[in-house]
Amino acid sequence: MSATALHLTEAIVRGHLSSAMSKLNAAGSLEAVRNAQRLGWL
Repeated sequence: MSATALHLTEAIVRGHLSSAMSKLNAAGSLEAVRNAQRLGWL
């Protein structure tokens, strides 16, 4: 499912991604995925 199908703007998606990366103490997406796996989020 895409952001467009859910009627979400690019700004909203970026905001959620930024928030998740901040909570995961990640500087980039790869680090975020690794941290999420380590924490059992994925």
